[in-house]
Amino acid sequence: MTSGIAKVIIDPSPGTDEYDSGLKIFLRICRYLNPYDLLILSCVCKKFNALLCSERYSFSRLWKQSRMNYTPFGSMKCPEDMSNREFTKLLCIKNGCQNCWNKNVRICIYWIPRVRLCESCLLTLVITKKELEQKWIVPPELISVIPPVFHEDPWNEGNPWDENKKSYWIPHVYDAQSEYCTLKSTDEKRYLLTEKKCKLKELMNFSRIQHELTLSCIRSS
Repeated sequence: MTSGIAKVIIDPSPGTDEYDSGLKIFLRICRYLNPYDLLILSCVCKKFNALLCSERYSFSRLWKQSRMNYTPFGSMKCPEDMSNREFTKLLCIKNGCQNCWNKNVRICIYWIPRVRLCESCLLTLVITKKELEQKWIVPPELISVIPPVFHEDPWNEGNPWDENKKSYWIPHVYDAQSEYCTLKSTDEKRYLLTEKKCKLKELMNFSRIQHELTLSCIRSS
């Protein structure tokens, strides 16, 4: 007579043959999944999420291979300050806005803050130069070195770098203010502004390149 008590299944410990065999099977299955399916799989349980978020070479490469095999963005190189998972997740444009999660709106990838948003959500997360000057009383010299966010709509035929469409990512403003206000001497502030000005050129160049690559990939798909 069999017992009605369910048996407890104990996962094999890392480093054992059973664990390594299971990991290989899991990786083999994942190689056939597109980025959207990988993201869904990472939500199944904590263990799958931990594995798929791991920076181990095999899992990091998994996201890259999935992006190359199943999306039009395979030719795009992952930025140095992003993991392959973060980069691939950002490019999953069919998942809609990363703030309101609406899939039925027109979305854009904003490369300065590294986020995918609809226009309505963007407007709640940025601030204009006029508001910074008049309401926040941010010094003009500091505003000039904060990386601006442009309306980078890949379907927009107009100029995405129109100065009239420029705004600023609010967390970036907070960071710049915090860093600037902690400095006491004029020389320290001058050095900070010079340093940020150099970084600003790099960021804007990066943003333009990524925008053009994204546009090219979408149009060729």
